[in-house]
Amino acid sequence: MILNDIGNVIKKEWENTSLIRSNVEVGEFVIMPDHFHAILFIGVVTTNCNSLLRSHLPTNEITKFESPKGNTLGSIVRGFKNACTKIIRKEIGYTDFQWQANYYDRIIRNQTELINIENYIIENPLKWKNKAQ
Repeated sequence: MILNDIGNVIKKEWENTSLIRSNVEVGEFVIMPDHFHAILFIGVVTTNCNSLLRSHLPTNEITKFESPKGNTLGSIVRGFKNACTKIIRKEIGYTDFQWQANYYDRIIRNQTELINIENYIIENPLKWKNKAQ
C-alpha cells in the first residue's frame, strides 16, 4: 500500500503505541484504504519482546503476563483513534475524518494462529488489489 497523508498519520501513531505504553508491543499491521488490521501484544513480558514478535518462538516458550496497568484493548484503541483524529483534522485539515465506531478483536491463542493471522495481514493488500480488478 502506498499511504496518503492520513495513512502516514495512522502508521506513525500506531508505531508510537508501544513507545508510550511499556507493556504493549505492536505486531504485524497493515493500513488499507478503508480499514486497518493489526496484532497487538498486551502484557507479554520477555527479555526481548521483539524476538517474540519476529522469530515466532516455539509453542513451549514460557512467557509471563503482567497486569495491563490500565492499558486495556479498549483504552489503547481509543487513545490511538483520538490521537490520529486530532492530527488528521488539525494538521491535515480533513475535518470530516471519523473512524468506524466499533472494532473487531480476537485473542490469538497459539503460535499457529499467530502465524496464520500475520500471513493474512501481510497478504491483505494483494487481495485488495485483486478485488478491485
